[in-house]
Amino acid sequence: MMLSTLGPILLVLGVVFAAVSPDGKCGPLNSGATCVGSGFGDCCSEANWCGSTPAHCVKGCQNSFGACAQASSSSSVTTASKSSTAAVSSTLTAVGTASPAAPALRVLDTRFPNYIIPVFSKYPNLANGTQYEGNILNDRGELIETEIVYDFVPQNIGATSCRLNFFYATGPYSVGGLIPITFSIYELVNGFVDPRDSWNRRPSQGRKLADVVTTQNPGQPLQVTVSPHSIPCTTKVQVVLKANQFFHLSWFELTDPKQGIVLEMLG
Repeated sequence: MMLSTLGPILLVLGVVFAAVSPDGKCGPLNSGATCVGSGFGDCCSEANWCGSTPAHCVKGCQNSFGACAQASSSSSVTTASKSSTAAVSSTLTAVGTASPAAPALRVLDTRFPNYIIPVFSKYPNLANGTQYEGNILNDRGELIETEIVYDFVPQNIGATSCRLNFFYATGPYSVGGLIPITFSIYELVNGFVDPRDSWNRRPSQGRKLADVVTTQNPGQPLQVTVSPHSIPCTTKVQVVLKANQFFHLSWFELTDPKQGIVLEMLG
């Protein structure tokens, strides 16, 4: 999957003129760029990113800057709008799998994030608060990292260690970049994550805990490999996710089916 390198393109629809997004960004905050023909997906999400998942094409979709849709009964979404003269069909990929860090141990409990806080290098003093969606970006000097916190981790279930795992379900998520993509998980130290965190105001980055690699064979679901690691099952676990290369990944945390980053308690 290759990121588009298209420059601005003129679209003529009546008297409407719009530049095609060259970088996956769209909407009124990005010079009115449209997603149609961008190569990132034809829908402009409420968060001003191009993509083709339900998060981009259904709820909050901006039809002035791309195609929008109604969810179908199947696992696909069909999009069409005044910004596109043809219907576009985008099929979501299915559940990925992850390599276990310690095959002899079993998962006693799975914890989901209490806080998901993206911070933006472009807006260094902006506090976004906790979100339902995680974002990671590395785009020619512009970075988005996401802080993750697991709070009130139980101490009475007999877990001997913990590990982090990552899953893709049937969406909504968006992957833009050259597969395979890799991001890293680092511990956060010298302070506690707070919803008021920004790029310039947040805990320090500590040691790297793991790498998360996404691959995909032609016609197959996305596959995830998390490098072997082990972390203490303390009452609070806080980490940050960072891109290692030129790509953008966004996802909604889901519990059933599991999607996003989870803390697995092993014993």
